[in-house]
Amino acid sequence: LSDGTVYVSFRGTDDTLVGWKEDFYFSFKTGTAGQERAAKYLSSILRNTDCPVRVGGHSKGGNFAVYAAAFCEGAAAGRIIDVYTNDGPGFLKNVLETAEYQKILPLVHSILPEESLFGLILESNFSYKVVTSSRKGIMQHDALSWKVRRNRFEEAPRLSEASVVAEKTLETWLRGLSMKERKDFVNIVFSVLGDSGLENVSEIGKAQFRVLPELVKSWLEMDKKDKRVLRDAISRFLRTGATSLTEELKVKLFSGREKKKDSDKESNNEKENN
Repeated sequence: LSDGTVYVSFRGTDDTLVGWKEDFYFSFKTGTAGQERAAKYLSSILRNTDCPVRVGGHSKGGNFAVYAAAFCEGAAAGRIIDVYTNDGPGFLKNVLETAEYQKILPLVHSILPEESLFGLILESNFSYKVVTSSRKGIMQHDALSWKVRRNRFEEAPRLSEASVVAEKTLETWLRGLSMKERKDFVNIVFSVLGDSGLENVSEIGKAQFRVLPELVKSWLEMDKKDKRVLRDAISRFLRTGATSLTEELKVKLFSGREKKKDSDKESNNEKENN
């Protein structure tokens, strides 16, 4: 770059089922094939340049950037000056507790859109900046929708209520599943999708009339144990989501009542003073 630094960037998830499956593997596995390759790639860059280095990525690429910065090889890692994760998922606790991860935490810059979902999956321990987007809901994950003013992102005061509920739901749901249950759930889901003839995630929406009969067939042919795993995990997710939404509504209602009380109190005080 013009300031004499090198920027090492990692791409997010592609459209393949394999790519998405690795995303779900983050929920129970540390050191996925992609994470390890990211660390090796960054190590090779550090060996072949003597410039200060910034590392970054979007979505899964943000996770790769943080992992690579923490676990790349050699003393040259001291030349990493910034790490950017743009709406990238976090990690399992066994990563957060390592000395390598703790060492790079002060260098990490996390950017999330107001209605972030992917960037709140798992844990991270680093602070984040919330930015506005020209899109709604899950489509805010598209970094090209993030608004800028001159040379800076247009910041938002906080995450949206929907994002907060989604974070609580996912966190509570995952906490209630053992690592084996997470692994079994992911493997079964992607096995069913693969058996239906799908290779890319985008095909699910485009070819739903062709795919649905195959999915039903896979379900009917599935053994009882796998069916039980899927049913249990999905029902727990739905119950968790309902609980998170109810709790958020209670908080909002209580907050509204408190604000009304304060407003009424101020109004009465003004009348007494008059």
